[in-house]
This record gives sequence, C-alpha cells and structure tokens, in this order.
Amino acid sequence: KLIVAFDNPTIDTAGEKAAKDIFRRSKQEGFECWFFNYGDSGAKDIGDMDDDQVGWGIENARHCVFGEGAIYGK
Repeated sequence: KLIVAFDNPTIDTAGEKAAKDIFRRSKQEGFECWFFNYGDSGAKDIGDMDDDQVGWGIENARHCVFGEGAIYGK
C-alpha cells in the first residue's frame, strides 16, 4: 500500500503540486495510491506531528479513486 505523504497540501503549495502530480501519474500509469490525511492538524509535514496524529493520518488515508479530493483528505 503506497501512502503519499508530501507536505500538507492545504498549507504548502509545493506539497499540493507534488501530490497532484502523483495523482495524475497514478491515473496515467495505472497504479493505486493513498494520500496521507492531515485532517485538521495544521501541521506542515508529518515531522511536526506526534505519533497518534501520524497513526490517524495513515488510518484515514484516502484512496486515489476519490479523485483530487483525496489529496486534501476528502
């Protein structure tokens, strides 16, 4: 299971750009991926989160089948 965890796309434009790129590539290349869910943590990246928050983000990762909304945990 590939879980993509770039910098939080809701607050970091580089993280958003990278996640969108991987999303497009997954559709083109035909591979599945999940996007780490930052929820409402406000953290820029997983290094700013405690173990419980990281665990929650993994457990609530969103599959690419949900479209670009998966990038934002929707």
